[in-house]
Amino acid sequence: MIVPRRTGPGNPPPVDEPAVEETEVNVYRRGAYNRDNRARVDAYESERLARLREERARQRAFAIGKAIDAVWLIVGIIEVLLLLRFVFELAGARNIAEFVQFLYGVTDPFLWPFSGIFAVPRHGLYVFDPNILIAMAIYALIGWVLARLLAFAIEPPRRL
Repeated sequence: MIVPRRTGPGNPPPVDEPAVEETEVNVYRRGAYNRDNRARVDAYESERLARLREERARQRAFAIGKAIDAVWLIVGIIEVLLLLRFVFELAGARNIAEFVQFLYGVTDPFLWPFSGIFAVPRHGLYVFDPNILIAMAIYALIGWVLARLLAFAIEPPRRL
């Protein structure tokens, strides 16, 4: 709808506005347009919230995935160190070597809970220590359980 504005000798235009002969005024009915507009705003807002939720879920899954990687890295390092100790004992490595002393010193705290489960047979310098194998199996199991617990936080539930 176009509304004429009266300007002239008896009605001067305001000082801060330029003289305009006509002004367009949009008049909307309250019913249909506002509902449609509200529906458009609601759809946009719900889409924006959905994108935000997806981004947060992606960030959370990434962080948990990195935590799972860290668990497996730590378990892998422990397993390799224990395997080296097992091989060195089985091959009869002498404790005089600095690396062997370092390796035994690093792995002792990980073997302490498992020492004494089985007797350790010795044949001269050669030692077969089954406690190391038990420790390796238990640490691998602990790592797997921790990784699965973390993975439960990001996996969707399965329907049977």
